[in-house]
Amino acid sequence: MAIQTLPLARPELIELPSTVGIAHWDDRSLLDGLAAVGAVQRRVEAVHAVFAAEVARRSDRRLGHAGLAARAGFGRAEELLQSVTGVSRAASGALVAAGELLAGAKPWLAPVARAVASGELTVAAGAALAGGLGDPGADVSADELVDAAAALVEAAAGGPDDSDESEESGGAGGPGSVIGGRVSPEQIRVEARRLRAELDSASVVDLDTHRHAKRTLRHGVNTDGTIWGRFVADPESGAILIDAIRTITAPRRVEFHEQDGAVASPMTERDPRTPQQRDFDAFIAIVKLGASTKHEHLFGHNDATVRVHVSAESLLSGDGVAWIEGQDELQPATTAQRIACTAGIIPIIIGDRGSVLNVGRAQRLFTTAQRIALAARDGGCVHPGCRTPARFTEAHHITPWSQGGRTDLADGVLLCRFHHRMVHTQRWHIRRDTDSTYWLEPPPGSTAPRRRLTSKRPDLGT
Repeated sequence: MAIQTLPLARPELIELPSTVGIAHWDDRSLLDGLAAVGAVQRRVEAVHAVFAAEVARRSDRRLGHAGLAARAGFGRAEELLQSVTGVSRAASGALVAAGELLAGAKPWLAPVARAVASGELTVAAGAALAGGLGDPGADVSADELVDAAAALVEAAAGGPDDSDESEESGGAGGPGSVIGGRVSPEQIRVEARRLRAELDSASVVDLDTHRHAKRTLRHGVNTDGTIWGRFVADPESGAILIDAIRTITAPRRVEFHEQDGAVASPMTERDPRTPQQRDFDAFIAIVKLGASTKHEHLFGHNDATVRVHVSAESLLSGDGVAWIEGQDELQPATTAQRIACTAGIIPIIIGDRGSVLNVGRAQRLFTTAQRIALAARDGGCVHPGCRTPARFTEAHHITPWSQGGRTDLADGVLLCRFHHRMVHTQRWHIRRDTDSTYWLEPPPGSTAPRRRLTSKRPDLGT
């Protein structure tokens, strides 16, 4: 195996720092000892990853019941690792991923493998970096990924070795000399994905499609009559839900008055609920609000709260990437185009040099009166065959306001969230004839026929 060429392939003696009298150590000694333990842990993890990768190789699904994990009574290699070593599910997955790197399975990530083998990077950091950069593709070569991996390893593993630190930051001998030197796996994953997006914007679209496909909501009944539930949301949907919950659960401030009329310092009002209970109550309040809305009304006309950052060029063309404020993951520019149609989201347009060119204004969104009129005209989502009621639809500009479109009834149609996403992501277009007939036209190069959009409003006669 390729791992025999790595430094960790030979036995070595690892010495652990002593903890005798640790309660009386000064801060510098304590933090230096902690750094030493971290270095030892990284070396042990690297060896652990090699064993994990070999367990995974011998447990390959193609081996069927003859595989190591299957013979031990487990469905996956990660489950066997958990049973033998006691690591978490996430840690077992990271160990297998890092072990595959050490085995030379992905040569374009050789800088990552060397960093994990030498103890520069933790197994979790190496797995995060590998997952963020991904594999070579039509638009990204292996050589480009090697360079990207090397740059990320240098940034991630560049630790507390700078010799020109000032005394104020810890400098020569202060505790700051071992604080803040390493980047967390979560930060590494974000930076790796952003770098991959710079090399290949198409990968952002693929990843967005993957995340959207993973959306799910499961629920059932417990034996005591309580209801359990679990959901997975794509970043955009999650941002909307989380922001709505935070708006409701934001701490309220109350004032306490002294007897002489003086006002004491404001304090946060005491709430006996746990944070999880507050979030649940807010979620139920949101659901009740939507369920109580009349069918002829549109749901979701709120003050703008979620901000989307996108370049002016990307907003016009639909190519490139966008960023939802408060989220780590990048989104396709088509997502910014779509949500620019939707109330409750402010698109922030960024120029080539990073300057803010414009911020979406309320008059660019359909007013309450217009949305009611659209509901009366369209009766729901106008996509052929869709029966989503008007209250669960979004108002779509058939000509985006970023391209000179107008926010009036003639240039607006109602689409459910699924079909609104489809129109923007897949580059469908809606056209209006002079007789106010609306057509759904396929993307460029598609052989699909154009389809007439129909109102779901029942014919009430004259």
